[in-house]
Amino acid sequence: MSSKNRSVGEQAKEGIFYNALTRLSGTFFQFFSSVILARLLAVEDFGVMQIATMLLGFTTKFGEFGFNMGLIQRREEVGPEHVNTMFWMDLALKLFLFAVIIVALPFLVEYFHEPRLWQVMPAVGVYMLLDTLSNPSSTLLKRQMRFKEQAKIDMLDRVIEVFSSVTLAFMGFHVWSLILSKWLGVSVAAVLTARAAGWRPRFIIDFKASKELFHFGGWVFVRNLCREMAENVDYFWIARHLNTTQLGYYSKAYDLMRLPQKRISQAFNSVLFSAFSRVQDQPEKIKAGFEKVLTTVSLASYPLLIGMMLVAPEFVFLVYGEKWMPMALPLQIMCLAGILRSIDPFLNSVITATGYVKHTAYRRFIEFGLLAGATYIGVQYGIVGVSIAVLAVAFIVMFLMVNLLKRVGAVGWREYLLPQMPAVGGSVVMVIAVMAFRFLMQDFLGANSIWLLLGMVVTGGLSYVGVLWLARPKRVMTLLGELSGDIAKYTKKYRKKLAGLAPSASK
Repeated sequence: MSSKNRSVGEQAKEGIFYNALTRLSGTFFQFFSSVILARLLAVEDFGVMQIATMLLGFTTKFGEFGFNMGLIQRREEVGPEHVNTMFWMDLALKLFLFAVIIVALPFLVEYFHEPRLWQVMPAVGVYMLLDTLSNPSSTLLKRQMRFKEQAKIDMLDRVIEVFSSVTLAFMGFHVWSLILSKWLGVSVAAVLTARAAGWRPRFIIDFKASKELFHFGGWVFVRNLCREMAENVDYFWIARHLNTTQLGYYSKAYDLMRLPQKRISQAFNSVLFSAFSRVQDQPEKIKAGFEKVLTTVSLASYPLLIGMMLVAPEFVFLVYGEKWMPMALPLQIMCLAGILRSIDPFLNSVITATGYVKHTAYRRFIEFGLLAGATYIGVQYGIVGVSIAVLAVAFIVMFLMVNLLKRVGAVGWREYLLPQMPAVGGSVVMVIAVMAFRFLMQDFLGANSIWLLLGMVVTGGLSYVGVLWLARPKRVMTLLGELSGDIAKYTKKYRKKLAGLAPSASK
């Protein structure tokens, strides 16, 4: 059955399935590679890389006008003039920004007191240019809801980056192992996405098409710029007022906190923006899809983040090593913020897909202002103070975003809170069970022992799953029933494919 003959819901489910599979397997590879890299590289290597990534992300947002989102959200047909105009405008902007990076290098090196930026920043800037090559074809695949092809390419990109970074680190490339691996992964992805989408660059610049892209993308640019500033202002204050070692600790803790958002939430969100855009004039479908996704994501992200918060000291000591212990407390604090952040992308998707992107830009600007002030105060107390500031602002932003959803008539507090109740209940029981296990068994098994960590993980997992199984919340059981049906359908489909291959194989 072609994608044209299938409903948006069916295509969205398939997209979520492949995206989730790709991101979860990618998380597995990335987690173990991050552990190896943490032991092979110095904390300062991660710190200087974080400064470069922060500066690049901020710079890139000045050239990110949401052209790709404009093409995905566009109701009318998208022609070659739209895609090629987007590509050339994007490339021209990125080349200009690369030149800005080079010109600003002396100031950046002096401001952050980090001479290694002389070599690292231009190299990271090259990654920005390489990434531009895959944007048009990737946008076409998402617009056509061909998530299976995109998921395969993303997975290969991740595997290449992981294995090459570890190999280069073993060979003694230090911080360059983090940079060169990104070059390799993004280059392969650019070639494969272009092949899958059947797109080749042609020198077409259409004024009408550019005007249409800017009309939607202007507010996306403002929103993304504010979001980028909000996501990096804490790094900025730490790099300026502390040092790269403290930034290395903080960035590693922050990355662990963001794992559910980056791997679980984004697996859904990249699909849902396309799906919600298709049904943007059908609020009931948006509301039903939003509640279902919130139930699914909360059931996965709550136990991961609450569990990480509970076992952080033992986890950091045993997995990353004693030299990384200063990141344990910031990680525990930010795990609470991570719960709210894992839900936040879906609030944005609903608002943006229904055309209210200007409102999200206003909210992101407020978020940046709050974070800038709160983290500046927090940095006076070290990375723990910054972590507390991030948590406080996450609560405020949640209230702002849900109230915005109510204003635009998409969803309200009921649709936001009720789908999360099963995960909240299971997490409360899990916290009690894990804390009781630690209190009773810590002296017997030994502090920071592998057996204590494994015992807490098993106790937490069994208590969380057990209480949901006993309580059998209606939303959870409905979700499991639908999920089992979808799995059976996909299994049947692949069994038929294998059966069709069997005769030819025997020949």
